[in-house]
Amino acid sequence: MSVMRFFLLLLLPVCFVLPASRADNCRESSKNMTDVRKCAVRDLLWGWLNVTNKTAVRAEKVMQNATALRDRADKVKVEAQMSLDAAKDVLSRLGKTNYEKIDTVVQTVKMLESVIVEVNASRIKAERAKNNAKESMDAAINGYSDILRAAKVIAGPRETEKIHICYDNALHEIGMITVGDGGCPEEVLVSKNLTKVVDKLDVMGNLSEWKSEMLESLNSTYVKITTNKSTCHWTFNNDKEKFQHMKETINSAADKLWDALKEFDAADLTLQEAQRNVTNAGDEVEVVKTTMHSRFKQNGVALCAMLGWRVKLGTQLTATVGRLGDTERHTASRVKNATDLLANAIETNEVVQSVAGAISQLLKSGPLPSAAKLFASGDISSANENAKRFKDAATLSAQSATTAKESTTELEVQMETIRKSSNV
Repeated sequence: MSVMRFFLLLLLPVCFVLPASRADNCRESSKNMTDVRKCAVRDLLWGWLNVTNKTAVRAEKVMQNATALRDRADKVKVEAQMSLDAAKDVLSRLGKTNYEKIDTVVQTVKMLESVIVEVNASRIKAERAKNNAKESMDAAINGYSDILRAAKVIAGPRETEKIHICYDNALHEIGMITVGDGGCPEEVLVSKNLTKVVDKLDVMGNLSEWKSEMLESLNSTYVKITTNKSTCHWTFNNDKEKFQHMKETINSAADKLWDALKEFDAADLTLQEAQRNVTNAGDEVEVVKTTMHSRFKQNGVALCAMLGWRVKLGTQLTATVGRLGDTERHTASRVKNATDLLANAIETNEVVQSVAGAISQLLKSGPLPSAAKLFASGDISSANENAKRFKDAATLSAQSATTAKESTTELEVQMETIRKSSNV
């Protein structure tokens, strides 16, 4: 359509001037539908349709972005929960030995729990942004109804089926307003003024300012067309509610869109911060896990060495136990021999003492030669001395065998203790 309008402008006289006169209710427009009048109101409707459609498209884009943001929040929440579970698992395995690492992981756990709360808040904001954007889009789309009805009236009666209210149908109805060659002078083309403002919608940060400028432009273009008898049309002049409804539509759509954008920006900032925190927390947990694995590996090497030592110790213990059994049997034999020897020594000493007593009685009973007395006396002393040494030697041997047995028993106790402590 814009190409056609540009082509028609090339055919216009350079000095085409519209008469400026007060339109009032513009009653004559129904009987005097000139090309200039039709061109003016058609271009005004084009401008309105462009404004409502641009707002609806922008709102729909925000709604789509808010939906994507909400889905991204769900994904970040899953990542945060996984990191939180991993951090808690690491914390449970750290025990109470590494206080520095424990403190780091505890702080990470708290931060991740806070992140999940923030992500939930971000998701709620994204949902509100989506709802506000939908209301903005619906409000803008409602403007198509007034535009479509006005276009049908201006285009003239014709047989048509019931028309679904949408942008394409409204645009089609506006296109049905036919204008002859040379019927669109530059002065009546007000849509370009509206287009200048509506194009700012994608670049202006503050939609309140855009809304004010847009409403002002709508009002000025409406006044310009409806107050001139050459361009006015009774469907606008007699039914000012159409214009009022159009302004309310743009006002409501802009407000809801502004609310949606604010909610979206807040949700996006919150989610970006949450994503950074999740990433940092994951890195912290990974560092601690790597450190733990390194220590586990070192402990594993030490454990393997200890198990090897235990196997070697078990072999040595087995050999020692075997030797200890031989020693124990030898010691038991020595103890028995020493006991028998001591018994013999005691018995021999008793015999010697008995013989010595008999000899003493014999010496006392009658006279004997001096040599016999000396010999008898010497034999008794020697026998007593030999019997005493034999008894002492037997006693010492018995004590030695007993000590050896006690030592063997003590060693067995120690070996059993070592076996139990080593689980060999």
